[in-house]
Amino acid sequence: MNYSEAERQKIIEYLKVKPIHHGQLDISQIYVPEKQVIPPPDGYVEIINHFQANLHPIVVRRTDQYGEDQEYELIYGGDWYQAAKRAGLKKIWVWVFDLTNEQITQIEQLLNTTAQPQELSSESIVHLSAQEIRIILTEIIDQKLRIFSQELDEKLRFTVHNFENQINKILDRLPPPPPPPPPKKNIHEVTLAELKQHPKPITKPNAEAIFNFLQNHSPIQSFQEFLSIKNIGPATVKYLAEHYTI
Repeated sequence: MNYSEAERQKIIEYLKVKPIHHGQLDISQIYVPEKQVIPPPDGYVEIINHFQANLHPIVVRRTDQYGEDQEYELIYGGDWYQAAKRAGLKKIWVWVFDLTNEQITQIEQLLNTTAQPQELSSESIVHLSAQEIRIILTEIIDQKLRIFSQELDEKLRFTVHNFENQINKILDRLPPPPPPPPPKKNIHEVTLAELKQHPKPITKPNAEAIFNFLQNHSPIQSFQEFLSIKNIGPATVKYLAEHYTI
């Protein structure tokens, strides 16, 4: 997400420290200090269940303080970590930094002040002008809209991609469409041999009668004219109309 990338850039620019790794880690490898045991806000678990991933990468550092099993310490993003754990994920997306304790304190202050908009208390609001209040409220609204837009965009891309995959799977299972039927032949161009090859209701005697009728009455205007032939009924006329044109 662009929001997380912006936070990563703030860390790099502020502390001049670049991540040594960005990818997935096993949840069991990460030690969680008490201050990072943060209950996830409403909706976080549902989002992770939907995407099967944390949309907001968290920050960890390498450490040997907690034994071989837990090689990393959670620095920032405890709410997403707890949501991923509740969702049953085995791996989560992280940024891995090599950081000192002093740098960790600086990162916490940096992210907490930049990730959260300025709060307006009853004590502080009386000292602000109407223009200052308007600017602060605009910043809060803009930030909430950016976060919502980014998360919605992720959801829409996932939904469209998933829908396209389902459609393609269905299309792959479908048989190829049947070839178009051959164009009908004009009844005036039919030969006696062709008429005799037809199954019932065109018998060989009827085929000869139809052919002779065409020789003596061409061009006919309607298939109904064949009803004037002896032993030719509606079923034969319907069959001819289905296989020939006039």
